[in-house]
Amino acid sequence: MGTCVGCGKFICENCNTELKGNNYCKKCIDELFEENQRKMEKLEDKGSNQPMVFMNAGGGEELRALHQQEAMPMVHL
Repeated sequence: MGTCVGCGKFICENCNTELKGNNYCKKCIDELFEENQRKMEKLEDKGSNQPMVFMNAGGGEELRALHQQEAMPMVHL
């Protein structure tokens, strides 16, 4: 069939997986999926620890009044 773009080994038609026009052997396609899974988990972990920041281009009088009533510090960006 051809060669794997990941490791360069020859692969038969039964062992070939085509992804975005490239041929991969089973081992390399498994490694790609594992790597992508690790990246997704890292992004999920990173995202859950990030504070949410909201920016307002104007107005916001209601928010200012609410913050003053609740004695909450207001952060201006």
